[in-house]
Amino acid sequence: MGEPDRPRDAAHGLGGLGTAPLGYDAACLLLHSLPVPGAAARVRTEFADVLDAPESPTGQLVACAELLQAAPRVAFHADLEAAVRTHLASLDHS
Repeated sequence: MGEPDRPRDAAHGLGGLGTAPLGYDAACLLLHSLPVPGAAARVRTEFADVLDAPESPTGQLVACAELLQAAPRVAFHADLEAAVRTHLASLDHS
């Protein structure tokens, strides 16, 4: 799914603050696919190497935090809030 000469999870920046942490891009895709279980399962499968990496929870936490922070202002994000909180609870926070 990614380009062969570019890290798969370093494409998205954090609002001009630099490269996102490992897991951020895959988490954004996963979080937005949660309303469609088949799509979410496919994202988990295709990006398992990124989502399961030991460093990935940091990127996933950032993606969750951004989405939850936007939920009060963006209806689509508000619709995702419960599923995002469930995903957040499933992360290893160690």
